[in-house]
Amino acid sequence: MKRKGSVGWILVATVSAAVVIFIWLFDLHKYRDFSEAYCVAEKSRLQVELIGEFSPRYPNERGSPYRLRITTSAHDSEAEDGVLLSGLRLTSTASGRSVILPESKLSRVSTPESNAESLAYLSEPMKLAYQDYRLDGTLIAPQDVSVGGAQFSCALKKRYWFEWRAPWFDALMSV
Repeated sequence: MKRKGSVGWILVATVSAAVVIFIWLFDLHKYRDFSEAYCVAEKSRLQVELIGEFSPRYPNERGSPYRLRITTSAHDSEAEDGVLLSGLRLTSTASGRSVILPESKLSRVSTPESNAESLAYLSEPMKLAYQDYRLDGTLIAPQDVSVGGAQFSCALKKRYWFEWRAPWFDALMSV
């Protein structure tokens, strides 16, 4: 009887030590991301993303503030002149509250050379609650300024995920 009790304590101590070592060796990283959204504005296909930033206060968590990145396929004349994204409105599907994004808050950024036929625009960081959103706007090509452009709407869905990372392994592999 005494032997069963000591085996139980040894088992509990071993499992507890394993849990403590696991927590000591690994870090939990949390990501409050959004799934990429794809939508169409007449002939152009848009890819819309809300990209979070790592918090200086909690370096293992990515979330608000978010940057809005819109990538669109470019046609010959658009590749040099760019396109105009107008009337951008980010609306929460839960509360109905909207954030209006002026064109001045978007800047054109470079795309990878493998994707030279794309134009990408990036917004300044925005503090947003972590909930589903809908992005509405108008895409105006340089030759269509007088026409008024093409309307688009994209749904941005929450995608929370986490992972256990080994900082010692990450440091070793970054050398």
